[in-house]
Amino acid sequence: KGLCKNDYKPHLIDPKIQWDGNLETFMIYKEGVESHYAQVHKSYLLDPTFQKAYLRLGINAINTCKDKTITDIVFARDNQGLYGAIQRTTLKAPSAKSILKKYKNENDGVRVWIELCKRNDSDGNIMLRRIKLRTIVNKSYDSNYPGGLAKYAQDTESVVSELAWDLNEGTYQN
Repeated sequence: KGLCKNDYKPHLIDPKIQWDGNLETFMIYKEGVESHYAQVHKSYLLDPTFQKAYLRLGINAINTCKDKTITDIVFARDNQGLYGAIQRTTLKAPSAKSILKKYKNENDGVRVWIELCKRNDSDGNIMLRRIKLRTIVNKSYDSNYPGGLAKYAQDTESVVSELAWDLNEGTYQN
């Protein structure tokens, strides 16, 4: 049994749903992913209330779902499926690669989705996102940085890459 039951059929995300890493296209991407997961009855994974419970309770968050058919096995399969869907749909998004790498061992799609949205959504306000990026890149390292020097370097590199991408695409404005 487990995650390899023979009767399981994955619901592959439409290959047209792709994100290039650009803040300006994130909302369209997000809507595509949300629409897909609603159609395959797995929208609970993207529900902010469930996500908050998941961050607090881990796998026990399934007990907060209205749908009582979601077991730990179903959740694990759905969560891995979300990870794979994000991985498949963000091949051209450099900022997503660092997030995916962070959760690769667990294939934790919910945590990847939460972080992707936190970094890129800004309620659709690109200027807010750019201000946030500038603040991060201008922050000096100190010994209290969460995750230490390696995490600081990783975060800074990711932000610089994103800002450089915007600049190279001609979308970055001072």
